[in-house]
Amino acid sequence: MKRNLLICLVAVTGILMVACSKNSDNNTDIKAAYKSGKYAAKGTITLTAGGVNYSIPMKSVEIITTMTNQILINAQDTTIAGLSTPFVIIEINSPSSVITAGTYAIPGTSADAYTSVTYSKSLSQYEAVASITGSSATINITKLTDTVIQGTFTATVVSQAKSGGSNVVITNGIINCTY
Repeated sequence: MKRNLLICLVAVTGILMVACSKNSDNNTDIKAAYKSGKYAAKGTITLTAGGVNYSIPMKSVEIITTMTNQILINAQDTTIAGLSTPFVIIEINSPSSVITAGTYAIPGTSADAYTSVTYSKSLSQYEAVASITGSSATINITKLTDTVIQGTFTATVVSQAKSGGSNVVITNGIINCTY
């Protein structure tokens, strides 16, 4: 009788431990809302570059949440990219913190944040990144969900050509993207 009671107590204790144990599969990290991958995108990036207004169709959004937090926003007219219509790639990369709506700048305020703006027109490529002297950018993400990225940006991008180093000033940049 005592043996049966002991077996019943052990069984009940085991059942209670399993039923009340913490479920480690419940991930409440905000990164879980954004699934890594490359997505086709709709919308436009509009901007003024060198005094000329452009409206560039969205091509893709790439989100990487493993080992880093990175968003790449790519806008280009695939039929004539880089020739008469520019293409723009905006990258926000912050390995130690989740990317949220907010302002990201070049040079960045965080030692590990990497933000860049790449602009190409007529086969000339320009970039704003912390390691390029004279380049700067401010990207203000106003809305960031698992299907929408919206915001504004300005930049001074520097030529990547080995001879020279001319600048293009980008103003009135507007990101309006769904993916």
